[in-house]
Amino acid sequence: PSYVQVESVLATLDGGAGAALFASGMAAASAMATALLRVGDRMVCPSYSYFAIRVFFREYCDRGGIEFALFDSSVKGSLEAAIGTDGRTKLVWVETPANPSWTVTDIAHAATAAHAQNAVLCVDATVLTPLLCRPIDFGADFVMHSATKYLNGHSDVIAGAIVAAVESDAWEAVKRARAIGGAVLGAFEAWLLLRGMRTLHIRIKRQSDSALTLAARLHAHPRITHVLYPGLITHPMHAVSVAQQSGSQAAGTMFGGMLSIRVAGGAEAALHLLSRLKIWAPATSLGGVESLIEHRATVEGPDSGVPGDLLRLSVGLEDAEDLFQDLSRALDGRKRHSNNDKPESKKRKAEKAEQHATTVASGATSLLGGGDGGVEGSLLMDNASPDGNKRRCKRGCMGLVCLTDRSTHSRVQAKHYCARSDGPFPAWVRAGFPGEDDAWVARKVDERSELKWGEGLPQVEGLPPLSYPTLTAESDGGGGAAGGGVFAG
Repeated sequence: PSYVQVESVLATLDGGAGAALFASGMAAASAMATALLRVGDRMVCPSYSYFAIRVFFREYCDRGGIEFALFDSSVKGSLEAAIGTDGRTKLVWVETPANPSWTVTDIAHAATAAHAQNAVLCVDATVLTPLLCRPIDFGADFVMHSATKYLNGHSDVIAGAIVAAVESDAWEAVKRARAIGGAVLGAFEAWLLLRGMRTLHIRIKRQSDSALTLAARLHAHPRITHVLYPGLITHPMHAVSVAQQSGSQAAGTMFGGMLSIRVAGGAEAALHLLSRLKIWAPATSLGGVESLIEHRATVEGPDSGVPGDLLRLSVGLEDAEDLFQDLSRALDGRKRHSNNDKPESKKRKAEKAEQHATTVASGATSLLGGGDGGVEGSLLMDNASPDGNKRRCKRGCMGLVCLTDRSTHSRVQAKHYCARSDGPFPAWVRAGFPGEDDAWVARKVDERSELKWGEGLPQVEGLPPLSYPTLTAESDGGGGAAGGGVFAG
């Protein structure tokens, strides 16, 4: 009975015909390979994905006489080339967004490419959960979840699941692989998983909001060279994320609680930051109520392709301001304060409350994506500055430029624009007000013809040269066997 209830809930959430629980996410992946691959077949997997999954599939295919082909989702045509046209590809595996680069794969495009060669498409949707993305709606045949992570959410269960789009021979083979392989989940673990899923909608909203807030603020930090998060409009696959992800009507599009940062100064600086954190716990796993940070290159080894300066962040349920201050303090090399430092703690809480009140009153918004799904946050201003009452921009301008500077700042219907954080003004207006027509956008742009951005942005003493981080398909230089494409800077 414990199985039946949880599997029914999962199938309903994902829009599938049925679901099967497994003893772990890896057991679920193993069952897919066992059920669908035979000698002489080909399997296609992303170059960047959960490391253990990629290692398992490679070793399984090597032992079984199965061709193992990789594709780079950031390179056009890479997936089709990996699938081939000889009909040998039987399983296409997609993880989106991909751990730990958070590159995005267009699921509908992947389904079309796979089905054109009669291959099965399975999407690992662990990071987004069915609340933010339902791959079956975009043509996936199967969805895999490492239920250990967000679905359970309390770091006390190891579990996995496969959801099938339709009843089929392939689905029967997957369920038989579970039974024969003994990859069954215990009844108590199934009950714990259901308990965790009852709070999934609350947890994923909080974690997504906090992750977007942190991504926007870290994006402007001088000691961070890249923020890898599909929720930022600077992410090259942001539009695809918006198209295939969801949220409540009130919340707008949500992008999940996972992001990665690349630290200026390389691996040594990243490891130094890791050692100075107080709230963020250095640990593997993700999706729990606690915030975790991990140096993936150390975990995966030199052949993983992950740069040494990258840290993966799993945002928990702690206060977003506390999480940012912990990171900021470590980045700036400041000492950590004790939990018993009560006078300073009270002072900081008072400052946070005052800042929050100012932000709400102004309707300030962060560097965002997904229309009304932007996170209102205390990113923009202090109540006052040393030169009087003028409020200063605390995003890309780092408190050095007043919001009244009309060459770099604007306000459209209570939304604040910063040229150093939000990019070209026309694109920002279009993304921020999707319900307005082109004439309205053009009028708003014409009204602020004095705005500068990009190369025309005025330089300010104390601010680094403007650089919008982008992800390219070129090698990072230390990419290892999988290549360094999406990490290039």
